[in-house]
Amino acid sequence: MKTLMAIVLMVLLTGPLGLSYGSAMNNDSLPSLLIFTAVENPKKTHKMTSRACELIEKLGQKAGFTVKIADDPEVLTEETMKNIKGIIFLNTRGNVMNQSQKAVLQNYIRTGGGIT
Repeated sequence: MKTLMAIVLMVLLTGPLGLSYGSAMNNDSLPSLLIFTAVENPKKTHKMTSRACELIEKLGQKAGFTVKIADDPEVLTEETMKNIKGIIFLNTRGNVMNQSQKAVLQNYIRTGGGIT
């Protein structure tokens, strides 16, 4: 778990969000990170997924960005992705996205969105 925290912190502070540690902005203007945790079979959700999400949320509070957590691929829309600066696919397994959602994700990456 320490390795995961170190990797996430490194990505968040130097990666697609371009954040400065401890920035003081109001919540409406904070960069957003999406943690996507969808699995094809919910019975196979990894037990550490919720703990990892909690830790990333805490890092976000300290580093000055908001964290949105979703396990529903319906969140992958052009409108939603406009406000997301980076995506972490956390323990995502199976074929969980339809063609439209895959196209949204591909467009997001093509236009400079960050993905881990």
